[in-house]
Amino acid sequence: MIDDPYKVLGLESDASPDDVKKAYRQMAKTYHPDLHPDDPSITEKMNEINEAYDMLTNPAKYAVKKAQQEAQSDPGQTEVTRDYSAAVQNQSIARPAVEPDDSPEIEQAVTLLNSNKFKEALDVLTGVPSTGRDARWYYLSGLAHQMVGNYITATDQMYKASQLEPQNQAYMQLFLQFQKTGQMYEKSTKGFPISPLILVIGVVAFLLGKFYAGN
Repeated sequence: MIDDPYKVLGLESDASPDDVKKAYRQMAKTYHPDLHPDDPSITEKMNEINEAYDMLTNPAKYAVKKAQQEAQSDPGQTEVTRDYSAAVQNQSIARPAVEPDDSPEIEQAVTLLNSNKFKEALDVLTGVPSTGRDARWYYLSGLAHQMVGNYITATDQMYKASQLEPQNQAYMQLFLQFQKTGQMYEKSTKGFPISPLILVIGVVAFLLGKFYAGN
């Protein structure tokens, strides 16, 4: 993946969307493979230009990719820590911060999350009535559930946050990351062998139930 898409397009990092579009069109005309049939390197250059443009016009897609790459580079971490740390490090999302309109409960939940007190944050969020559960509530709840290992619930909560505020890219990024983690969790637990002891206990319980029912 390209490190600096602005550099590829010959732009400064503060370039506007219109500047990006203009630069891409100009470079696409200059480096189009049809104009250089005898230069095989042009195809690679054009692919790089296309990727740079896509990165700048679809940042959420590449933020998730980068987070996943950084997570995979450190296999010693747990899945939960990898997801959170990688996202913070590459700045695809920021740690939750207190916002002016936050209720006291939401402020407390944010503080607890940033102190790695995830279960305590969940307790606070659970106490918020349904009328106060907006997109931000689902975002914080999803983050807390992910940190304690409730991957399926975390994905569901983040999905609701992204649906309530579809323009919020951070919510969508987290939803995609959590979805991947949840899928990995389901695969790892699907078809898990049942302990023989559990089977024996189940049979004994069934037989005892029939015995007492008959008496």
